[in-house]
Amino acid sequence: MTWEERCEVQQAHLVSIHSYEEYLFCESYDLYAWGGPFWTGLRSDDDGKTWKWSDDTPFDYQYWGDGAAKATDGCATCGLEKLTVKNCSELYLFICKKSAFLSTDSFAILN
Repeated sequence: MTWEERCEVQQAHLVSIHSYEEYLFCESYDLYAWGGPFWTGLRSDDDGKTWKWSDDTPFDYQYWGDGAAKATDGCATCGLEKLTVKNCSELYLFICKKSAFLSTDSFAILN
């Protein structure tokens, strides 16, 4: 089972990053929780010409580490080194991102 498939079981996707604040969230997990980078949902299959998030959200925020933007095919990790490109078969931890939603099907009885 792939990392993305593991997230989909939880009705989620590998994390996508669309702001500096979201990047800081990633960085904090590297620094305080795991001590290493983790997989994001960002990958390229065409020599680095096009990068896509696994959740189909726009690739609208780039915070590449040194030399990472010049990398060819690969998957991106997030951590203290910003976004870096690694071989997709390497073993790292991963974070799933789930959309927040408000259900209108639930109710509470107040006394």
